[in-house]
Amino acid sequence: MYIKIYFIKNFMQLHQYFKFINNGDIFIKNICHTKIKNSILHSKRDTSLLKICLSIAMIILINIKFYAQTTCYDNASFEGTSMPHQVPSPWNTCWGTPDTQPGQWGISLPASDGNTYISCLLLNNYEYVEGTTQPLDSCMIAGETYTFNIDLAFSNIYMTASPDECYGSFAVWGGNSACHRGELLYCSGEIWNTNWQTYTITFTPTQNWCYIGFSPCYIHDCNGYINIMMDNISCIQPLPPELSIDVTDILCNGDCNGAVTANVSSGTPPFSFIWSNGCTTQTCNNLCAGTYSVTVTDSEGEQTTASATINEPAILTTNVTSQNVSCNGGNNGNAQISVTGGTTPYTYIWSNGQTTDIANNLVAGTYTVTVTDANNCTATNQVTINQPDILIANINLVQNPLCYNDSNGIANATVTGGVPPYSYNWVWNNHNSNLANVNNLPGGELIVLTVTDNNGCQSIDSIILINPQLLTCTIDTFGNEICTNGNNGFAMVEINGGTQPYSIIWLPINQTGTFVNGLSAGTYTVNVTDANNCTCETDIIISNIPNPTIEYNISNDSCHKCIGKIHINGNSGTPPYTYYFGNISDTNPLNINNLCEGTYNIKITDSNNCSVEESVNIINYGGIEGYFSAKPQVTDIYNPEVHFYGYTEGSSPAIYYWDFGDGSIDIGQTVIHSFTESGNYTISLIVEDNFGCRDTAIDQVIIENISTYYLPNVITPNEDGINDVFYFSATNIDPNSYELRIYDRWGKEIFYTKDINVGWDGKYNGKVVKQDVYNYLIYFVDKENFILHKVYGKILVYF
Repeated sequence: MYIKIYFIKNFMQLHQYFKFINNGDIFIKNICHTKIKNSILHSKRDTSLLKICLSIAMIILINIKFYAQTTCYDNASFEGTSMPHQVPSPWNTCWGTPDTQPGQWGISLPASDGNTYISCLLLNNYEYVEGTTQPLDSCMIAGETYTFNIDLAFSNIYMTASPDECYGSFAVWGGNSACHRGELLYCSGEIWNTNWQTYTITFTPTQNWCYIGFSPCYIHDCNGYINIMMDNISCIQPLPPELSIDVTDILCNGDCNGAVTANVSSGTPPFSFIWSNGCTTQTCNNLCAGTYSVTVTDSEGEQTTASATINEPAILTTNVTSQNVSCNGGNNGNAQISVTGGTTPYTYIWSNGQTTDIANNLVAGTYTVTVTDANNCTATNQVTINQPDILIANINLVQNPLCYNDSNGIANATVTGGVPPYSYNWVWNNHNSNLANVNNLPGGELIVLTVTDNNGCQSIDSIILINPQLLTCTIDTFGNEICTNGNNGFAMVEINGGTQPYSIIWLPINQTGTFVNGLSAGTYTVNVTDANNCTCETDIIISNIPNPTIEYNISNDSCHKCIGKIHINGNSGTPPYTYYFGNISDTNPLNINNLCEGTYNIKITDSNNCSVEESVNIINYGGIEGYFSAKPQVTDIYNPEVHFYGYTEGSSPAIYYWDFGDGSIDIGQTVIHSFTESGNYTISLIVEDNFGCRDTAIDQVIIENISTYYLPNVITPNEDGINDVFYFSATNIDPNSYELRIYDRWGKEIFYTKDINVGWDGKYNGKVVKQDVYNYLIYFVDKENFILHKVYGKILVYF
């Protein structure tokens, strides 16, 4: 007999009436004791199953099993009055002094449910910890899995370490009395949310705990506070049954050998099973294809339903496609079986022993194939492989070539057997054709015909056409034309082979016959055509033995000096030559010198009495005259720039070379030169034309000397590099005679120097003078008149 007993709050009062023995059975003594009855009657759970009272005085041995049930809390949202170091009733203040919030220690977050909640601290790895506990309506069952929800938040008000050192975490404890921490049932991960967030907690106790407790927990060691806030706890309930179904599918289409097995995790055993086909066991066998559902009920009456489908493979069907043997007597037939349905992979066996889905290298005949799938289901099919008739190709001669090496022979092909349409390939001497009838065939060569049918089968035939004798024509004799435009050349042709009679034509003179004469120099072609219209032709070049030609080199006159030259030589014609120049004749080439500008006649005669005459011109090149002007021609050293202008008469263009008499030179028709010293300068201009003819012009330029000096009237000695120093600037003076004195307005000398390169910097005794007017006195001797000059004046120092 089994009696169902729930663990209730005051179960601990009942332990004196229960004695557990090793086999899990329990002895119950005096079950009708008043305390037991009161505990049962005041339980929050249904006690109808335990309304048993045994009044006998003997010890009765009963098999009792305990089952998990849902249990809830009193004051699950911690409702009470905000106060420090206490928690609302019936919660226990444990280990430290948790607080009822909000409003304590600066925490102001509103409650997630109701008006208040609690906060708990944890310090230095449980050195100080705050928490709370409460007894459960019914005790936990060891090994059962429970779940509940709770709202949690993290506060950093008490955090004394850096945020990455101390992480907020939440702990669930199991115990058997207030504030008892018998087992850490759960410790969360990091909690960083500062507003409420609902967490789902799942745990499995290892003992039958009757109290539950909550506190912070460490998941990392650190030296700092963790402050966790808690509110709105749901009831703790065991997980309902979780159901999955294992399916064994049908092996072959139409069989009924499937099976389903219901797998239950969680929930409270024992379980009952009801399948949609009426089966009541955990596993149902010998099922056909279809969908099956099962409802599982645990001992608490919790139900879970699931369904699964037993599949069967599609019916195993086959289809065979084939390719016949391409050529008669061949073995390239093949057959391929395609399979649908069944369960892959498939295996194959052909009647000729091949074991793949494709049977290759088949000769004509009938073949059987059997397919077996992975479940050993089978299907059989059959196919017949055929072959065509034998392919035969023949060449029929129509015409041999008409002329030697002509390609105008004709042949055609006839074909039987094989599989039309046919393709043709005629091959001869690197030529080919793909027509059934071919023209333009040569003689004397092997001609091969290959016929290929639609299956690629081939048949070959060959033939050699007869080549006629070659028609040839060659020049037997010829004579060249003598002298230019002599028109006295001739030629004769010799003809062999071919088929007479012959037709002869000479081009481009359109004469007939084997012999022609009266030819001028040129190329002549003789065309011969025989009776078969075969032709030959040959060319003859009638050369001209020409008149001699005069070759001469001349050197023209230059600058009208009569230095022209002529060298005369002969070429072409037929040597030896006779040379004529004026009244001079000679059989050797002539060299004539000292020729002035003019026209001269030359003549040469060769040994064939052919002659040629020519006129030659000697030309004079060059001859130039130059002159120039200087502006100004007389100036002084303070205006030393002179412009020079060159002019020429005669040939052009000209190059102008200038020498200014001071060691300086220049090139150009118009130039500008600045003289650096006074004096009389001889200027030379040389002009040269492009033939090298030159002329020189000479004149004189005078540069006079003069003495000058310059003085400022204001200086600004502010050291900006601009107008800071009073300098005396002069030309053409004796520097050894120079003196400079500076006086203030009262006549006191404040500066003196004899170095013309040293100026007054506006200072006296190393200090800048004040802004005022100062006097200067300067002595110097000019080099032009050697007179001592005294110069004085005023200088303004200005800032």
